[in-house]
Amino acid sequence: MSIYKIRTALGSDFDQIFELWLENQVIATGKSVEPNMVEIFKKHLFHTFSLSNSHYYVAVSNSNKVVGWQSLTPLFSNPNLSPYIAQSSTYVDKDFLNNDVGQSLFEYAYKEAKQIGIDHIYGWVKPDNTPSHKIAANFKHHKCLIPGSSSGNIPEFNIYVIVVE
Repeated sequence: MSIYKIRTALGSDFDQIFELWLENQVIATGKSVEPNMVEIFKKHLFHTFSLSNSHYYVAVSNSNKVVGWQSLTPLFSNPNLSPYIAQSSTYVDKDFLNNDVGQSLFEYAYKEAKQIGIDHIYGWVKPDNTPSHKIAANFKHHKCLIPGSSSGNIPEFNIYVIVVE
């Protein structure tokens, strides 16, 4: 029996989605969120969550707790391109990291992307984020390194472009 199921996110899932996002920012970006910025970021994420062309999926435990989420959100503001190109985000509860939640969420989103007409999925991943690199390695992709500055504000990321076939 599976310890989680994946489904399209509901509005009632948002607070748990945001908490997972907030808890994982050091891993995702190398930067913690300043306490005075939490509400601002919550409003920004809710705006993105609420867009009609944003797609959010959740992994939910048997107790109905969100243990991971995946989004495909518009990459460009150009209305001609935004239906075909998405930015990917994957976040998993630390207690579920060894349960393939991230892989399952991305595979679910990839299948959904085919159905909704997304051609390319972009992801920005820190070089030391091994689980995300393993997820991308399962798909046809192009990877390029963007050098960051160890003394600057911009961390180093790898960019993945997943071609949806």
